[in-house]
Amino acid sequence: MKNKLMLYFLSFILFFVNSCTEKNKDQSIICTGENTVQFPPDAFARFYFKDSTFWIYKDSASGQLDSAWVFNSKTGTAPIQTSDANSKGKCYQYGEYDIKSLLGIDYSFSLFPTGGNGGANYFDLRLQILNTSTYIVYANLKENMYRDEGIADGIIDSLSAIHVNGKDYTDVLVRRSTIPVTYPDVFSTAYYVKNIGLIKYMRPNGSVWELVKYKTKQ
Repeated sequence: MKNKLMLYFLSFILFFVNSCTEKNKDQSIICTGENTVQFPPDAFARFYFKDSTFWIYKDSASGQLDSAWVFNSKTGTAPIQTSDANSKGKCYQYGEYDIKSLLGIDYSFSLFPTGGNGGANYFDLRLQILNTSTYIVYANLKENMYRDEGIADGIIDSLSAIHVNGKDYTDVLVRRSTIPVTYPDVFSTAYYVKNIGLIKYMRPNGSVWELVKYKTKQ
């Protein structure tokens, strides 16, 4: 895992240096609707939320409640260029925000473009434990498709429907962690729905939490 994180870190540094170099070469790039690559809409609908969003969850065994809320949300576009010719002159959408909870499950999500490669556009969804330098690649996308090629630290699956706390949800994305339980992943299994976000999750300690109330803003 440390080797993988180091590889991601070095890749990001190279990507950043190259982006800055390319940006200095051409200061005339202006982000418009025509040259901006939007973050994959499926991932944006499930994972990006703005300030004033909150969720309340209940432990299915004990009945204990926890609430989580979004702050420091921001999104925008940037002229990110890579060595791949397909990224020249393009801008990419990005988004990030922090989540805090009453029980101290605090983390941030970053929807991060990794640029063009071979004519396709790639993106990372990164989860970072707040107040640490530790992050994991929560999911990796090629265009609007989630990839299970050993790049991310989890496996993405889907369910047509699921019953959670007396309510039925459809078009559910399931993410299962593939990293050791000693490594700080927030969820071992998590279920996401468009425009609502996280509706159910299992913690590494085995507890199961289900959504009971929410208010979202995207």
